[in-house]
Amino acid sequence: MNLELVIKALTIMAALYIFAKAFAPFFNDLFGANKSKASDDLDSMIKRKEDLLRVTGAATSNPHSKSDSVNTSKRSQRKDYSELVKSTFTDLSSKTSKSESDRNYLLELKKMMGLLDSLQWGHSEELTIVRRKFEKSFDFSPDENIFLKSLRMALIHGKITNDRNLPSSFEDLSDCVVCFSFHEVFKMSMTNTEAPEIKTLAKRWHTDVASLQKAWFLWIQDKAKIATPEFMQELIMHEGPLSARELMSFFGLGLDGLPWSSLSSKLDKPIKGQDLVDSMKEELFTIHAVNILPDADTLNSKMALDLMGFEAVPAPGILSRRYKKLARLMHPDRLVSKGFPHSVMERANSNFRTIKAAYDLLKKELE
Repeated sequence: MNLELVIKALTIMAALYIFAKAFAPFFNDLFGANKSKASDDLDSMIKRKEDLLRVTGAATSNPHSKSDSVNTSKRSQRKDYSELVKSTFTDLSSKTSKSESDRNYLLELKKMMGLLDSLQWGHSEELTIVRRKFEKSFDFSPDENIFLKSLRMALIHGKITNDRNLPSSFEDLSDCVVCFSFHEVFKMSMTNTEAPEIKTLAKRWHTDVASLQKAWFLWIQDKAKIATPEFMQELIMHEGPLSARELMSFFGLGLDGLPWSSLSSKLDKPIKGQDLVDSMKEELFTIHAVNILPDADTLNSKMALDLMGFEAVPAPGILSRRYKKLARLMHPDRLVSKGFPHSVMERANSNFRTIKAAYDLLKKELE
C-alpha cells in the first residue's frame, strides 16, 4: 500500500516537471515582458521627473526654501526697523547738548518704540492711539489683531523713514498702520464677505459689500494702473461680491503681491485716514453711478438719505455741497473719461436723474 502511494507521488511529480519544462518559454515571455514594460515605464517616469526638476531648478533645492526665504526677509525687515528706532533713540539720548528739535524727536521715537512693543505684548498705549485714529476717520474700530498685522505690513512696505534714512515720526508710522488696517478690512472680505468689519463699513457708508469691493478695485487701479484692458467692462458686469479670484483675474496679482508701497503712500508720505475716506468715497459714488438705482419717481426720504450718504437731513449748505460733488462724480461724461463702457451710459443717465430727485426731495424737507 505504501509502495503504491510512493509510485503515484513520483508519477505526479514527473508530470509536473514535464509540464513546467514544456510551458516555461510561454510564462517567461508573459511575465518577463510585463516586468520589463513596467520597469521601463517606471524608469521613464523617473527620468521625466528628474528632467523637470532640472529645468525648474528644483532638483537641488528645498521646495519650501523660496517661501522660507521670503518669510525670513520680512522678519529681517521688521527687526531692522525696530533696531533702527532703538539705536536712533539711544544715540540721541546720549547726546550731551540737545536742541528743542532733538527733544521732540526723542518723544516721537519713544512713542514709536511703544507701538513696536505691542508686537511682542499684543497691546500698548500707543496701539490704542492708533485705534482711536482709525475710528476718527472711519467711524468704527476693528479688532486689535488687525492693527498688529497692519503694523507688520507697515514695517515692510511703509514710507516711514526720512531723507536721512532715519525713522520719520510716530505720526507717519501710525498713519501707515491706519492705512494698512483699512486695506486689511478689504483683504479679509476677499475670502469672507460676512466679515463684521466690511459689513460695518458698508453700513457706515450707506452701501453694500459688493459696491464697496468694486470701489476698492477702482481705487487700486487708479493708484497702480495694473489692471487688464478688460477690467472696467468685467468689473461692471460682475454680479455679487468679489473674491481673491477676481482680484487675480483683474490685476494678475494676489493679495500679498499688490504694490503695497505705492498703495499706502502719497508723495512719499503715508496716506492719511481722511485722504483714504475721500478718495474711496469718490470711487464708491462712481460705482453707484453705474449700479442699478431706484427710479427717480419712486424715492422716499429714507432712500434719498441713503443715496446722498446721510443719516439725517443735513443743513442746506452741506446738502448743496454734497449734491454738487455727487453730480460731478456721477456725471456720464466723467464716467466715459474713466474708461467705462458706453453700454452703461443709459443707466448712468437714469442714475443722474435719481440723484437730482433725491436732492430735491431732501431740499424740500428743509423748507
